Amino acid sequence: MKSGGGKNFDGLAAAEKAIQAECDKQKKSGSPEMKKICYYLEPIKRQISVPLNSFKPADRICKTLKKTSPEICQVRKPVKIEKGVTDYNKLRIKELKRIIADRGTTCQNCLDKSDYVKRCMETENLHTEL
Repeated sequence: MKSGGGKNFDGLAAAEKAIQAECDKQKKSGSPEMKKICYYLEPIKRQISVPLNSFKPADRICKTLKKTSPEICQVRKPVKIEKGVTDYNKLRIKELKRIIADRGTTCQNCLDKSDYVKRCMETENLHTEL
């Protein structure tokens, strides 16, 4: 397809180039989460550029990519924890387990979410800002 200036325009190539440019920028000065996302993105740029080019929503892209690269949609930002302020009841069990592990403790005999919430509250004095 030709653009107004007479140059060849390939939407997929443009999307791939944009992904690569953003990843190059993130590798230099990005957060660890963004670097991890780029680690998963770069090998499958074409698989991502096709749905991006057709304006497919991110949740649908993740659903499609789960078959080939399920890790990419599981990358999450770390939970922001403020001593005495964080409502542990709003967090997922997986996040609560990570908080407990980051504090260097375990949760013996924890069976449900309320047990993990209680343990997080008990170990709140062990929280250090990273």
